Amino acid sequence: MSAEQIDAKLTLLSPKRPAGWFRGGEKVQWLVPNAAGHRAMLDSAGFRIEGGARRYRIPLGAGHPARRRRGVLHSALCGLPDL
Repeated sequence: MSAEQIDAKLTLLSPKRPAGWFRGGEKVQWLVPNAAGHRAMLDSAGFRIEGGARRYRIPLGAGHPARRRRGVLHSALCGLPDL
């Protein structure tokens, strides 16, 4: 099972082509892929995707800006080693 934060805007703009944002700086977050990028990461690691769950959001607490309180979009996929 792989659960990964995904970028909603990139997923809408490029639903079939893997893409990602590189974010560095004080709050380092190396890569946030779109949904196709999440699938490609599993595929390139040698996994065959068997299924997945609907995209979901993990809510943020009151300490975050109101515009982000909807939560962070995630994708969950189930993969088996491609032997």
